[in-house]
Amino acid sequence: MFSKSKTLTLVTMALLSGHASASYGTTPPTALNSMHNPFKVAVVKQAAGVKEIKRGNYQEGINEIAKSAKHSDDAFAEKLNLCAANLKMGVYTEAETACSDAITLISKTEASDRADYLTSIAYSNRGIVRHYLADKAGAFADFNKAMTLDDNKVVRANVTALKTALLKSELLAVNTSY
Repeated sequence: MFSKSKTLTLVTMALLSGHASASYGTTPPTALNSMHNPFKVAVVKQAAGVKEIKRGNYQEGINEIAKSAKHSDDAFAEKLNLCAANLKMGVYTEAETACSDAITLISKTEASDRADYLTSIAYSNRGIVRHYLADKAGAFADFNKAMTLDDNKVVRANVTALKTALLKSELLAVNTSY
C-alpha cells in the first residue's frame, strides 16, 4: 500500500484551471482574463518518476514508474504520481483510474491522521481530473470528501481554483450569449 518505513513528502505543481475562450469573435473583459487560480496537483516526492514529472517529462516519469513498479513497496505513491502525470498530459481517463486506485490502496491502511491526509490529497487530485472531464458533481463530491478527511491547504486551494474556474466559465458563457 504505502511504505511505513519512509516518509512521504508531497509536493504540488500548478495546473491552470481552464483554457476557455469566447466565441463570436468577442474578447472577454480584462477582469475575466485575469481570473485564474491554478490547481495544485500533488505528487509523492521520493517516489519513482517524480523528478521527471516535475520537470515536465510526463511520459518519461510514467516509464520510470512502470519500471520500478515490480520492485516497489509503495503502490500508493506510484498511483498518485501516475495520476498526476496523466493529468498533466491531459489523459484524463487514465488519470482518474490511477487516482481511484490510489484512494483504494490508502483506504486499506490503518486509520490515522497521516492516512486521512494522504487520502484527502488523492481525492483532491481526482477532483481536478473530474473537473477536466466536465463532471462537476464528481469534482465537488471528491473535494467535499477531501475536506471532510483533512481540510488542508492543498485541498482548500483546489476548492478555490474549482470555484474560480466554474465562475469564469459561467461569466464567459453569459458574455458570449449577447
